[in-house]
Amino acid sequence: MLVDKHSHLIRCAQAEQVPLINYNCPGCKAVLQALRPPLGEEPWDSVVACPSCECIHFRLAHSRCEVEAWSLEQ
Repeated sequence: MLVDKHSHLIRCAQAEQVPLINYNCPGCKAVLQALRPPLGEEPWDSVVACPSCECIHFRLAHSRCEVEAWSLEQ
């Protein structure tokens, strides 16, 4: 279910040509995508769950096409 919702949101973002950044889940290393902030803006942060392994992680997306992500699970 989570995978389907995630796929739908990514397809909608791609259809709207929203800039996305690829990064790896800190839990299972699956390739995920985050919205890219506009160039020159502060990084966008969020807490997300990986649709593959459901790892809860903190994500910091930078406008320079870089994402930092670390697991919040112990």
